[in-house]
Amino acid sequence: MTDEITNPVKCHICGCELEKEDCIEEEGKVFCEDCFIEAHHKIQVCDPWAAYSKKFFRKEAGLEGTEGLTELQKAIYEFIVSSGGARKEEIAKKVSNIPSGNREPVCYYEAL
Repeated sequence: MTDEITNPVKCHICGCELEKEDCIEEEGKVFCEDCFIEAHHKIQVCDPWAAYSKKFFRKEAGLEGTEGLTELQKAIYEFIVSSGGARKEEIAKKVSNIPSGNREPVCYYEAL
């Protein structure tokens, strides 16, 4: 981070206002932590280890169906199940508070 940044600054992606100490600068652009992580640490679509881990941990916790999900996660799950699969931007149109910048397809649902 450079000393050239002044308070407050805006995130290059989402536009939220940040204090100097809360921003991340890369290639002359300023990012909030959430946008920086989303831009650099993409979850692989249809990652077999992620699917295995999800099943394993849910089974160990005794969770079935939508048990243990937040209301937002339940809404997303129900939308994907009802449509037989969906892209992130389709989900974002149906459910608020989801950024739709990533155009990777969301896997077809696999029953929890």
